[in-house]
Amino acid sequence: MNDSALAEARVVRTIVIVLGVAVAIYALLSAGTVLAEAKYVHPAWLFPAVIIVFGVPPVLATISGRISLRVMHLGLALYTIAFLVVVVTWVPAMRGDALPLDAAPWPLGITAVGTVPAAIVWRPAIAWLVVIANSMALAIVRYFSTGALDLQLALQDGLFCLVFSSIFTIVAIVAIRNARALDAAALTARASAARAASVAARMHEHARLDALVHDELITALYYATTDRGELTGSVQVQARRALDELGRLDAERGEPAPVESAAFASRLRSVLLDLSSGLMLTVRGQRTALIPADVADAFAEGATEALRNSLRHAGGGGVRRHATLSLSEERVVVEVGDDGSGFDPHSVNPYRLGILVSIRGRLDAVKNGSASVRSTPGAGTVVTLTWNDR
Repeated sequence: MNDSALAEARVVRTIVIVLGVAVAIYALLSAGTVLAEAKYVHPAWLFPAVIIVFGVPPVLATISGRISLRVMHLGLALYTIAFLVVVVTWVPAMRGDALPLDAAPWPLGITAVGTVPAAIVWRPAIAWLVVIANSMALAIVRYFSTGALDLQLALQDGLFCLVFSSIFTIVAIVAIRNARALDAAALTARASAARAASVAARMHEHARLDALVHDELITALYYATTDRGELTGSVQVQARRALDELGRLDAERGEPAPVESAAFASRLRSVLLDLSSGLMLTVRGQRTALIPADVADAFAEGATEALRNSLRHAGGGGVRRHATLSLSEERVVVEVGDDGSGFDPHSVNPYRLGILVSIRGRLDAVKNGSASVRSTPGAGTVVTLTWNDR
């Protein structure tokens, strides 16, 4: 799923689940009406119509947690069109006898189910056109299905459908609009966090440069101006060290150099031990090709955040933690896991910056990089960072 539409996806799934449950309940309540009116329409029309109207919403509700927002939109769009087709084909599907005047075609009782999906999938203007089209179609079907005897009653039923559908359509439109606004605000917040991290990195570099100037260059220059011969060797060493450090800083400002797998493993081990002195990094496989600097940075930052989250949320001292680096010529994989309390990934606030920015965001910013979080309540958590070298 696209992280920029997390709130919208949750709102859509909630609406789809509510629709599915409502349709299932209505199917049970209206079973008698459907059977009673079955003799007025051809079976070849009735069976597909019942399956479409009563079957699709519960199915979408059942699988809503396992499909993407795009697939769900496609399913809702097709259902909206199919529902309207069922309505407008009622009269052509009739066998000849008209319904009693006090009986209404059963789709009239569930008209909002055919219009709310339009508010989710399309712009509000199109959603309102669908509402009007359904209401007009239902009024026409009501009129002709009862033998064209009472136009006023048909118009009243059409107006009722219009008002009833409009209520739910408004609710859906407002919910989707608010969800999209929340997604936009979250995207802005993540961009601000990224900018703040960039500023912090620059400030850190400036601090390193200031320390270098104060501790190395000024000291070396001071002693170089004295006549104390015994300091000549140490001053030369200090000056050489200062020049080397300046050269390294200058190189860092340019294109960062790729690193060997051994240096990469050493850096990972160092940053993880800084947080948890008892954690061991297990290295598997080997790799001769160099690892790009941005990949090394993303892995170090993502692994650090994963371990920090584990220390903060996984539980007390009895929790066992592990870290594994898997190397090959095709990919690099780092796993940071624990056997702690775990959590339900679907219940985590979608705007937690620790997961989105520091872990997934860092790896997503790297070409061919990805991150995943697997966790089960009571069974621990595993964060997997992957980079494919192809």
